[in-house]
Formats: sequence, C-alpha cells, structure tokens
Amino acid sequence: LLYSFFRSFWERYLDFENINHTFLWIDLFEKGNWVLTGIVFILNVAQMKLTQIIQPKKPQNQKLPNGQVMPDMSKMLKFMPWFMALMMASIVYVSNSAVGLYLLTTSLFSVCQYSIQYRPVIKTQRKAKFWSKDPIIINPEEGEKA
Repeated sequence: LLYSFFRSFWERYLDFENINHTFLWIDLFEKGNWVLTGIVFILNVAQMKLTQIIQPKKPQNQKLPNGQVMPDMSKMLKFMPWFMALMMASIVYVSNSAVGLYLLTTSLFSVCQYSIQYRPVIKTQRKAKFWSKDPIIINPEEGEKA
C-alpha cells in the first residue's frame, strides 16, 4: 500500500501500444534496415581510417626479446577497417534498428572527435597529397619567402 500511488503512473508505460517506437522515421523494433546498415558501414570505415592516420606507413623492423624479428602486420592493418566495418554492419542488419541507431551515433561522434583531434595531421597529409611542388617556407620574422 505504500507505493500504490505509483500504480497509475507505471501502468500506462507497461502497455506496449502506448510506447512510441519510432525515431526519425525509423521503426526501432524493425530488423534489416539497409539504409542504417550502409551508413554505419561507411562511418565505421571512416572511423577506422582516422584511428590509423597516425600509424607509421612503413613497417619497422623491431626485434623481439628472444632475438627474432617482429612479423610485418601492415597487410592485416589494411584489411582491418573493412572487416570491422563489415562486422558492425552485419550486427546492425541482424539486430533491431535501435541498436543500429546507437552504433550510428557512437560512430558519428567518434568520427567528429577524431577529425577535430587529428586536424593538423589531416591537413598536412592533404597538402602532401595534392601539392606536387615542394612546400614554400615563409619566414615569419621577415614576412617574405625564405
């Protein structure tokens, strides 16, 4: 009898018909949403590429404590973003759209975070990729080309 005043409050939320199960025109209980699966796949590829942006391009010959040379992992690292994104997309396709929406928002926030965090590195790589000439160095004290 102590908590009897809560009964009218929670009874309307226990009924399945009273719960709104759509968000942004997505039925949260629906399975097999192709649009959501594709967006999650693209965002996960972008997220994995951004996390690998500061990794060295050439494999380094590091020696293990027993004297053996560490194996080259660059081939596996090239395949990893595609495999992880495919795995996440299959999880989104098989499960409810609510899980896919959760994975979409976390991937979107991660891509935004890495884009802000690695902005100088991204700019430097973009300039190195699209500028064929040597960079022009400007001396800040003189204001002229060095």
